[in-house]
Amino acid sequence: MNAIKQTIATVCASFAALAIATPGQPGTLDASWATLSAQGAGKLLTSFGNSNDVANALLLQPDGKVIQVGHCNASTNGSVLSVCIARFLPGGALDTSFNATGQIKTTYAAAPEFGPVGAALRGDGKLVVAGRCAPAAVGQACLLRYTSSGALDSSFGNAGIALGGMIGSTGMSIYNMALQPDGKIIVVGTCQGTTTYDFCVQRFTADGAIDTGFNASATGSLVLDMNANFDYATSALVQSDGKIVIAGGCSNGGVYLYCVLRLLANGSIDSSFGQSGKLLATPSGGAQAVAVQPDGKLILAGQCAHTVGQFLKGDFCILRFNANGAVDSGFGSAGQVLTTVGNYGNMAYSIAVQPDGRIVVAGSCGNGGNNSAADICVQRFTPEGALDTTFNGTGYVITPIGSGGFYFLYSPKPAVALYADGRIMVGSSCPGGSGDYDFCSVRYDGGPFGYRACSNDLDGDGRVLATTDALMLARVALGMTGGAVTAGISFPVEASRTSWTAVRDYLVNQCGMALP
Repeated sequence: MNAIKQTIATVCASFAALAIATPGQPGTLDASWATLSAQGAGKLLTSFGNSNDVANALLLQPDGKVIQVGHCNASTNGSVLSVCIARFLPGGALDTSFNATGQIKTTYAAAPEFGPVGAALRGDGKLVVAGRCAPAAVGQACLLRYTSSGALDSSFGNAGIALGGMIGSTGMSIYNMALQPDGKIIVVGTCQGTTTYDFCVQRFTADGAIDTGFNASATGSLVLDMNANFDYATSALVQSDGKIVIAGGCSNGGVYLYCVLRLLANGSIDSSFGQSGKLLATPSGGAQAVAVQPDGKLILAGQCAHTVGQFLKGDFCILRFNANGAVDSGFGSAGQVLTTVGNYGNMAYSIAVQPDGRIVVAGSCGNGGNNSAADICVQRFTPEGALDTTFNGTGYVITPIGSGGFYFLYSPKPAVALYADGRIMVGSSCPGGSGDYDFCSVRYDGGPFGYRACSNDLDGDGRVLATTDALMLARVALGMTGGAVTAGISFPVEASRTSWTAVRDYLVNQCGMALP
């Protein structure tokens, strides 16, 4: 009798543990982030002391610490911009082991207008920051590298700062960066060619020198006309095979298209991709972000206008292409997903792909009847391109932070990052209490990847039975593994998981259990 009672208790405890492992409803604020915040748990505002602190990059360290990077005013009148960085402990408090305060403000005297636009973490914990500066009244790429403790890394460039030099006829405007596994740094943006503005790419070595092996160029750069008028690269990534994908927008006659360029590792054009290395997609808008799936498919996120030229009334626009640049017709409607969420202007700025294939997109959504203000907006899609209604019941969530939302036309670019346990972090800039902008961040419950399918139905037949599901769970709770878990069980014909391998994969990948 005692053994039976113990077994029953074990089963109950096991089911309870399964329930406890369940996080909050996906899409709800994570109450463990910034619990003492004046904005309420789950939301955080961080000021650097002067007006207009604008965050453009968000990074998650392996230890759970969070980094935000952007610029802030070094002077009260805003005449000098500094590189500003904040690092937070996993719960949202400033990390005082980082520059003693958790914050860094770096002013580059030779170039007082320094606007960081991207950042990346190296494997050794060092932080690389990229942006545009103009030391000689000409725009060029500027890079900084910090140690894990927040000091400028003297082994990088010139005392921690590296300059890209002149590219194009009027210099280069930097919009983003990417870090290669070997430490080399890629910056992308726009620069003026002979008559038009073109895609502009430059690569640096790991120690901050211009990489002259890139495109066999003395400036380590490539300037390429994508569509004969105004072309701008907003994002970049490095594929597992070393190829470099660059995405942005391009126009010809005032109509902006989604534009993608793929390069070989040496900086030459990959002619096997799209049309001679280039891909021009037809939505009226432009790509703000690009991500790659494990199968090599590319996902672009940005905005599509309701009508040509009506960008203020645009919507989130997601496109997916096969690895060779062909449209993925199985995604959304003919490879495209268009969603209307906010009241007026909506723009997707950042994208990430979960291990289960679901797609998380962050951006801004209008909160008024015109272009006056917008809030942080997060949408999640199924692998097929439908809004994932397990996320906040609708597939999206709009979160105001601060006072009144940010001005739409000049809104910062919300950046998204994913935790291994499924939580979603978004960083941006939001109006502070004094009417200026501060760094802001919000964290959402996302559910462990694939958790939406987790239940006590271990064998997958659509029912929870004592003779199958409860018995297997009791055996797992008792430490059994392998064939011992499923031995002697008569599975219904509807069961989809009848082996230990299938049951274990389900409990680990979809229910978040730790099993040998």
